Amino acid sequence: MNQSPRHRAVALVRHEDAILLVYRKNERGEYYIAPGGGIDPGETPQQAAERELLEEAGVVVEIGEPLTELHESDGRIQYFFWATLAEGVLPDRAMWQEEEKQTTEDFYRVEWISLSSIQEIDLRPLALKDALL
Repeated sequence: MNQSPRHRAVALVRHEDAILLVYRKNERGEYYIAPGGGIDPGETPQQAAERELLEEAGVVVEIGEPLTELHESDGRIQYFFWATLAEGVLPDRAMWQEEEKQTTEDFYRVEWISLSSIQEIDLRPLALKDALL
């Protein structure tokens, strides 16, 4: 029985001239991604993006306009949205709900990256970098 792939929702939070990204280090290397994750049954992509931002970065956001959709060869769709901080506060590491999952070999941290630096970092997927530039 073939199971359809789990779609993913992602939000890019803007604050002044920067966006909130996740720095990852794991078996695939060191790189940046936008905060997001799988869409649960019954959730809209927007709801999933809001939930994932709270889990991964400890922030409440308001989801805005769509940025892009990436359709992958396995049928998975990644939905990318712009978002703003709903409470007007910057992320607080103490609020991370997933901090207990961190190890020295597999970890992440949220960082503000200036839009002018996007070209210089390893941002995945590459199509997201293209959409931002």
